[in-house]
Amino acid sequence: MKTITSLCILLFCCTLMAQEDMASVEAQVTEFSTSLENRNIDKYFTTTRYCNGETMIFVMPDGSRCFSQGTYAAAYVVWMENDETMIKKIDNCGMFAPVALAKNDLFEFFEQHVTALQEKKVKPYEIANREGGPILRTEIKDCYRKYRFVDEATEGEQEFRPFDLTNSAREENTNYAYNKELPVTKLEPMMDAAINELEGSSKYRRM
Repeated sequence: MKTITSLCILLFCCTLMAQEDMASVEAQVTEFSTSLENRNIDKYFTTTRYCNGETMIFVMPDGSRCFSQGTYAAAYVVWMENDETMIKKIDNCGMFAPVALAKNDLFEFFEQHVTALQEKKVKPYEIANREGGPILRTEIKDCYRKYRFVDEATEGEQEFRPFDLTNSAREENTNYAYNKELPVTKLEPMMDAAINELEGSSKYRRM
């Protein structure tokens, strides 16, 4: 009985730490977004990427180690400043220095499609029938994307799983064709490229 009680307490504590880690990242994103708005930058977007249960450990600039107590989350803020597209990373262990991307196509895409990005939401992975049984958990990696699109006085949010954009499970996704045409679906690989450029930059460093 003591073993079961101890296990329940451990699971509860792990859940609390995961929530605190995610809340810390979101608080830092809000803080930085506010600093942009205080500089009259009122058109930007943020995205947070995480997979439940994934943890990371990093060596910090002062030599100490930072361990994501709960789920590791990486958030990115993208904005335009001095005619350059800027990207900044924020994670469980703090903020990184902003980096200017080589091209402005990512931010230009956001500007061109901002209303649709705010309003047109990804639909979940759904199957036409369940003759073959429910989608197996092993077919779904428990990963998520959270976006916030801000355009002056308007903003919109959406959250989905990358799995929702695919058609790769045993049963076909009836929402695949709809999701495929959404601007946010086209934005995803552009974000992948921007993150790769960010992490390959000589200016990519923790603050």
